[in-house]
Amino acid sequence: MRFTPNLLLVASLLASRASASSFTFIQPNTDRLKCLTAPGFYNGARLTFSDCMGGQEFQNIDTESVPGRLSMANGTMCFDVVDGIKSNQTAIQLWECADGNINQMWEFLPTGQWAVAKWKGQDMCMCSNVTSGADGNVTIFSYQAKLYLSSLWKAGFEAHVLATRSGAFT
Repeated sequence: MRFTPNLLLVASLLASRASASSFTFIQPNTDRLKCLTAPGFYNGARLTFSDCMGGQEFQNIDTESVPGRLSMANGTMCFDVVDGIKSNQTAIQLWECADGNINQMWEFLPTGQWAVAKWKGQDMCMCSNVTSGADGNVTIFSYQAKLYLSSLWKAGFEAHVLATRSGAFT
């Protein structure tokens, strides 16, 4: 599968809430039937896009439990850049959440009703290679002006609220 950087990632607020957390699901704009999915909750599980399953726990993403983190499995498994490798197309995996782990810190930069999911402190953002009808991988890619639109996320609430809740301004 060839990497296609011209994708918008869209996050929609899921109606469910657990404790103080808010769960979202994330979809690429090229195929609204695909959702960001974890194959399971274990260290090294590579995030992909696959068919949406309507509230399946492997597609629920917690954006609020800890500022700057994206997590699953009740906040125990975090989105993690594999080995902290700062290189285009490095995969994003689940890894046990650890305070201070810079490979697990994300910020959402608001752009009106959209936000960019950027690896905190790095010039890399979250991207996907989804094409219509096909599953795809979730990776990081260089955060450059020409790729800016390929990494936008949208939530069921305004992007500036998502950015504030994610710790982008802390």
